Amino acid sequence: MPNPSSTSARGFSAVILAALLWASSGSLAKYLFNGGLSPFDLVQVRLTVASVCIGLFLFFRAPEKLQIPLQRLPNYLFLGIFGMAAMQASYLLAISRIQVAAAILLQYLAPVLITIWQLVFQKKPLSLRILMALCTAVAGCSLVLNLPSMEFQSMNITGILAGLGAALTFAIYSLAGEARMKEKSPETVVFFAMTIAAVLWHILLPPFSGFRALGNDPTTWAIALTISTFGTALPFFLFLYGIALTGAAPASITGTLEPVFAGIISFFLLAELFNTLQLCGAALVIAAVILLQLPQTRKNSYHAQNPTS
Repeated sequence: MPNPSSTSARGFSAVILAALLWASSGSLAKYLFNGGLSPFDLVQVRLTVASVCIGLFLFFRAPEKLQIPLQRLPNYLFLGIFGMAAMQASYLLAISRIQVAAAILLQYLAPVLITIWQLVFQKKPLSLRILMALCTAVAGCSLVLNLPSMEFQSMNITGILAGLGAALTFAIYSLAGEARMKEKSPETVVFFAMTIAAVLWHILLPPFSGFRALGNDPTTWAIALTISTFGTALPFFLFLYGIALTGAAPASITGTLEPVFAGIISFFLLAELFNTLQLCGAALVIAAVILLQLPQTRKNSYHAQNPTS
């Protein structure tokens, strides 16, 4: 029998690394946006390259994981369209209409939605540990993103609704992904989610327009490919892997480390300093992640289900 503590540690470590990679890719994406690349073109590129990378990896290492039962295809279409693709679209719309920090803050309401869904519809008991970690992480994330300085009443209503949509679709991705991993491995689930989302973005935009928008600059291509592999394919797999080992709620709460990592990266690259409230917020988010790793008796669903393909 696998050690539950070791299993949980691996799951949290995977999500923490995913948050770090997402934060790092955000800084690289800003560079491309400043150079004139459209966020929507970048999404088409990153999802396409990510799905191809994962597909090639599985083709050579575990081709059986490229198969799903035909009767389950609607479930994967739901995950890819309303989870992966819609999450990208709603988040990008939010950051185009309101402050980036506000968009991130709204997106990280997802753990609240996940907890409510599991409590009401899945009848999962809400432990004191999860409740405390959830409240601590949301409060910490709010301070890191400087909530007191935000003026929501003056923000674009479409942007606010899009930010809430980003939270909803992130919750859908987490919950639907967790459900699919009762049958298949994280690699299979993330591959089909990515592929379906990529196909949809080639329908919504002219096919391969994102790649043409990269132009002929080698640096632009290198950054775009880095974002696609280390900022998309790897972290989304790690996040699902973390969900498989810890559950959707703990993993999504741990994911609130992303803005903390983004702040640390900004400090080293741009010399941007946290103020006192932001430092307190970072401490709260870290405390929430530590709280989630306290001993628990719940058996993790991944090894209980033990998907083999």
